[in-house]
Amino acid sequence: MNVPDSQVYLGFGGNVGDVQKTIQRALKALTSRDEISLIQVSSFYRTEPLYDTNQPDFINAVAHFAVRLSPQALLQIIHQTEKAFGRIRNSKRRYAPRTLDIDILFWGDKTICRKNLVVPHREFASRKFVLEPMREIALNYMVPGTGKTIQDFLNECPDQSRVEKI
Repeated sequence: MNVPDSQVYLGFGGNVGDVQKTIQRALKALTSRDEISLIQVSSFYRTEPLYDTNQPDFINAVAHFAVRLSPQALLQIIHQTEKAFGRIRNSKRRYAPRTLDIDILFWGDKTICRKNLVVPHREFASRKFVLEPMREIALNYMVPGTGKTIQDFLNECPDQSRVEKI
């Protein structure tokens, strides 16, 4: 079945190992697939951990892709990619240190609400480490179902944590 291109934004982060190199390698791994084309990637940002603060700073970035897959198929590829780069999911410590975390943030003008996938990402509006890199590459992106742009959400963001462009 042919799936038309979807404009997808993915968030990347981690705080174990050489995270910038890991993200760059993960981007290459994702785009080695014919169905995934990189359009633009933000700068890297150093961010302090939000919820579980007794751990190293995170490195975060956001990338814009054209994707010819279903959301569920992309999610499966993302989980395989995270695992390939050493991601271990810890059910007892949700915000534990990690080598690589990839989130589907936005899927064009669509909203998705499934048991294992909600898009726009549930917590994007309260996370400067998502909004700052999104502002860099998609300032006027209109978030589906909200009538607001990324800049609007950044202006309203309650997160006051440190986010530094590297």
